[in-house]
Amino acid sequence: MTGREVLRKVLQPPVILLISASIAVFLLFSSLAPYSNPPSYMDQVLYINCGKMLFRGLTPLQCNFEHPPLGKYLIGLFFSIGVPWLLNFLLYGVMVLFLYLTFSQISGDVAFFTTLLITTDSLVLNVFRYYLLDPSAFSFTAVSLALFFIWVKKKESMRPGTSVVFLIAFSIFTGASIACKWQAIFPLLVIPVYLLWELINSYFATHTHKGIKEGAKVSCGCSTAILNFIVFLLTSLTVYSSAFVMDAVRYGFLEIFNHNFKMISYMSHRHPLSFPLAIIALLKLLGRVEYWFYPGNISILISLSTSIVNSSVISIPIIVNSTFTQVNKHYLIIYIGLTGISWYLLFPSYLFYLWKGLSGKLCRLRALVLAVASLSLINLLYGELDWYYIYVIPFLYFILSDILLTSFRDRGKLLLIIIVVAQFLQLLLALLKVLPWFVTIIT
Repeated sequence: MTGREVLRKVLQPPVILLISASIAVFLLFSSLAPYSNPPSYMDQVLYINCGKMLFRGLTPLQCNFEHPPLGKYLIGLFFSIGVPWLLNFLLYGVMVLFLYLTFSQISGDVAFFTTLLITTDSLVLNVFRYYLLDPSAFSFTAVSLALFFIWVKKKESMRPGTSVVFLIAFSIFTGASIACKWQAIFPLLVIPVYLLWELINSYFATHTHKGIKEGAKVSCGCSTAILNFIVFLLTSLTVYSSAFVMDAVRYGFLEIFNHNFKMISYMSHRHPLSFPLAIIALLKLLGRVEYWFYPGNISILISLSTSIVNSSVISIPIIVNSTFTQVNKHYLIIYIGLTGISWYLLFPSYLFYLWKGLSGKLCRLRALVLAVASLSLINLLYGELDWYYIYVIPFLYFILSDILLTSFRDRGKLLLIIIVVAQFLQLLLALLKVLPWFVTIIT
């Protein structure tokens, strides 16, 4: 598959309509979502200020050193030219388009319904309202995976030059994704693992060949697999390291390694893998519920703060917590979030798909989607923040759609249509303030 073939596939009327509808829903969400201007999330403020300062000459080490700088450069660029809103609009469009391309390598119908489910999920939409690092990291991840899936599917029929172009391209976007945020490492681990698996298979094949001609052919395949792995590593590492070029200019080349060592040291203490947080994150995935525990004698006040935005009065719920003394008592706050109604089906579908994968009942590309979903779940070990789910939810939606379509065929299509319509209506009613955005329960 050449670049022209990919373009022709994208420019088909149904695909254009699907992507246009997805972007329209995003624009509707952005304009009608509660508090049209999203709440001032502390990390968002930090990344905006840091991005601006990076363009004024600060080095990545001097500003928010604990995360790679590429995402902050993008935020700073769009704020500097006065169109910050355009950044997440473009990133959202890129994510939707390339996720569709990824899944369409397996099935056009499954890709179509998966894209609709992603588009109508309020959590996915909400993540792209914020100027955080995850939108850029995941959008580049989607590009990398799309190019990788095309390469895996078509490389045997590709010309050698075209195959190399695709290899370098998804290597570049792999490096760019991780240079935005390290959470992108987990879904993208599937690429080096697959390349290593090909390398190992080729190596063992060279020791079991029969005949000179077959041996020469297998030996050539082993050499190609080695080159593919080396090109991927060198290209992705070069792109990742180039994001730290200002550190090298100011302090010397070795400062790139020093900066990354500081990131690892800081993040291992600031955001360690936590089993309790992972349990809470899993509960949110299972039932769209978040649990927050506040130990001690805590005064909890939930009030509505009114503000005027674009001549409209908006009420914003505020939770104020004040700890006075430590006593043997815990307050539990439960948030029942919106998200998509199909969330109740995602994890059971994943477990069924996992069983099929372990039983060898999945084709290569479906097994790769399962691997991406499984590796992305590692992000939930860090907690239940919405941004961590963005890396896994699209792939769980694919698994759900694939199971329904392959198991029930036309009835599966009807079920998916009902789910998509119900999910869209839920989102629309929430935007129109008929349904609550979230329910808070205090015990």
